[in-house]
Amino acid sequence: MGAEQHMLTAGSPAAPAAPAAAVSVRDGRNGRLVCPRQDGLLDRLRSFDVEVLLHDPLVTTARAARLGVEPVGVDDLCRRSDLVTVHAPALPETRHLLDARGPALLPEGAVVVDTARGSLVDTEALARACRTGAISAILDVTEPEPLPPDHPLLTLPNVLVTPHLAGAQGRELRRLGEVGRFVKGAPLLGRVEPEQLLYIA
Repeated sequence: MGAEQHMLTAGSPAAPAAPAAAVSVRDGRNGRLVCPRQDGLLDRLRSFDVEVLLHDPLVTTARAARLGVEPVGVDDLCRRSDLVTVHAPALPETRHLLDARGPALLPEGAVVVDTARGSLVDTEALARACRTGAISAILDVTEPEPLPPDHPLLTLPNVLVTPHLAGAQGRELRRLGEVGRFVKGAPLLGRVEPEQLLYIA
């Protein structure tokens, strides 16, 4: 698959009848999990009796064990997952992290979710796989963005495309307070160090 960097996560049921779920596990300023205030998310997912797989070379085996996730390669992750979510910054190393092979490896009925960056998923390969009806997709980001009006992903019944708003939670204006702190010379609450720029979205 594409460059083996950053993260691709997936969930698969621990038992055949269990629902699937996925979570992104991440060190650094992005926090540990996908959602803001994520501390309890892994615990909530475990109530569904799911197995969480992770592809992220930045997370050590020991860290993955502490988080209760299984580190795997991209191909293995795709073969074993009912739901795959991708979470990484848009970098040359992460382009098409889920490339043409990924959708073909997914089991029938699997779902791909991308709320991170459109370049992480090979859009045309995903469209081909979704067109067969074997898999579905939920996309908040695409490449290109926006998709052309006649793109097949916009008309398929097993694909949901939203206009890059998955991160909106209604608290954005409050977050602008960080600009006020900067102007006043006050300490920033969300300070990002230059060395972190290679790893955050």
